[in-house]
Amino acid sequence: MRQRVRTWSIVVSIICLGSVAGAASAQVAPPDAICRNRIGKGVKRVADTVLKERALCHLLRMRGQVSETITCGDPQTAPGSERIAQAKLKLTTLTLKGCEDAASPQANGYLACPPPCAGFSISDYASVAACLSCLTDDRISTAIQGAYGTPAVLPFNPAETACQDRVGRALRKYAVARIKDQQLCQLAEDRQAVVGVDCLEADLKGKVARARQKLYGTIAGCAPGIFADLDSCGADVGAEQACIEALANPAADALFYAVYFPSVPTPTPTGTLIDTPTPTRTPTPIVSATPTETHTETPTVTPTVTPTYTPTRTPTALPPLHPDINFFPPLSQAPCLIFVHGKQTNTGTFTNWNQARDYWKSGSRDFVQQATQNFTASYYVIGYNGSQAYWDVQAAGEVASEIVNATNGGADGGGNHCAQTWAAGGTFWVIAHSMGPTVLDYILGNDDPSDPNYNLNGPYDVAAARLSLVISIAGTHRGSQGADLVCGGGNPFCSFFAQFVQDCDTATFWLRSSDDVQVRMFANPPAKTVWLTSGYEAIIGASLCLSGEDDGIVQHASAFACSGSATAEYVNSDICNNSNKQESAGFVSMDSAHENHSDERDDSDSDNRRQIPGGIWNCGGSPCAPNTLVQSSMTTAKFVSILY
Repeated sequence: MRQRVRTWSIVVSIICLGSVAGAASAQVAPPDAICRNRIGKGVKRVADTVLKERALCHLLRMRGQVSETITCGDPQTAPGSERIAQAKLKLTTLTLKGCEDAASPQANGYLACPPPCAGFSISDYASVAACLSCLTDDRISTAIQGAYGTPAVLPFNPAETACQDRVGRALRKYAVARIKDQQLCQLAEDRQAVVGVDCLEADLKGKVARARQKLYGTIAGCAPGIFADLDSCGADVGAEQACIEALANPAADALFYAVYFPSVPTPTPTGTLIDTPTPTRTPTPIVSATPTETHTETPTVTPTVTPTYTPTRTPTALPPLHPDINFFPPLSQAPCLIFVHGKQTNTGTFTNWNQARDYWKSGSRDFVQQATQNFTASYYVIGYNGSQAYWDVQAAGEVASEIVNATNGGADGGGNHCAQTWAAGGTFWVIAHSMGPTVLDYILGNDDPSDPNYNLNGPYDVAAARLSLVISIAGTHRGSQGADLVCGGGNPFCSFFAQFVQDCDTATFWLRSSDDVQVRMFANPPAKTVWLTSGYEAIIGASLCLSGEDDGIVQHASAFACSGSATAEYVNSDICNNSNKQESAGFVSMDSAHENHSDERDDSDSDNRRQIPGGIWNCGGSPCAPNTLVQSSMTTAKFVSILY
């Protein structure tokens, strides 16, 4: 048994001396209001950066990517310390510039710096900034320590890592939201835009309350019982939610007083947050695990679809209706097409390459043959374990490794290999269906050291660097409502879905449309552009259980990676445009086809194709209007073949 009873005593120090004022103030002279506001912005920046970088350090420790001996609060050795130092420098810059015309620090109440920063003597605004940099780091680091503790067993498994990272994300989002709202309120109070409010708790627009709801919702995504294996401050979900709020509030409030009322005694809550005894961590197989979450808080990787070779084919006399060639510049040699299949109910495609190859066939019809222009283009077919979670080593890890093998000139299980290696200048496109694009989202969104699950279980960085683009066919980017129903939602009629996705196995669980399992929560924007197409041929019965247009399994909101609700009711004419995707960059719509989920992958249904908002079809030199019929008989495989 690992017995742990930890008591957190949250004591807020203050910058003291001078007269006492209330939290609501009289009008402040405009230069002083500007000064306080600039200082506040700098403090918020430092707080946010400390929360982000310390969380990243803990994440790396949990994943075993840095030594367990690293102390994440050590400014000399901890990863991210340089960025924290830069944020503190920015606080100084904002303070000096913003306070040029303000009264003296002493006149504005900045008299002395409290422990543990008492070594900073207040003489000018540079020393005020130095004091507040120290104080902000201390207050925020105390909250972080309460949230992360010092785990006795490292590295964590993905489920534990994911939950702990949820806790860190919840702390950061809520604390920064509270700090920001307090500062905006106080600026309005300083300018007499609002009068008689206590900005410490005012929450004039309800933003803090909404941030609190998100904090509770984020932590609620942790699996029950997972906290037994962490060293955070709560023993279960409810205790953790209350604990993280109790850590964030006094930290934010102390910084509010330090900036705006440095002479006012700060409320000193002393809370006791006690963990219950928890058993020794024993690694177990993951069924409902959650991979590490971080949402768009790290630097965005700029996507590119630039081919390796300089185009030599010059298009002339284009037909009135055609895909915009500006999106897919002509190549001197056809790209090697790498095929990634979708979800499976067993390990067949992983252990038997022929099953992976057959995924793309229906009788005499063959998607691979059509897409490669009757095998004129070289190709490579990947088989992975489609019964496991998209982030699993036998899914994302295997696909990344296979991509590297393909780009090195290695053969797939059938002896097929790319005509040119990456080293020789080859160009590589991935064609992925259903769960396949979700696997690629995870790989491409975790290819950089700043990403939440960088190279978790495979060479994501190498695979991403060598690909030019991904073509996603009915990708479960936002999950499938079909998976929702199989895993316990919906009415008996909708159990019709079971014949497609079988039982709620691990892969299906991770393909639900619930936020807590969606790939966007565990990866950054993709490093290379993901081009989106999907079907809208409903399956009788099944489609009645889905929202909007769908291919019988995946709803448009997911297949086209839309932001907002994963179950929004989109049709071809109003699908989210390219500025409203699940990530800030990296997803681009192409078109929609009258195919169902099976037809899309086997070249068996040559049918209508329609333009969608932000799609790539041109009508007489201009983008076609949404829902325009652009082809009356073209499979998705044929569509792929005309893009190069």
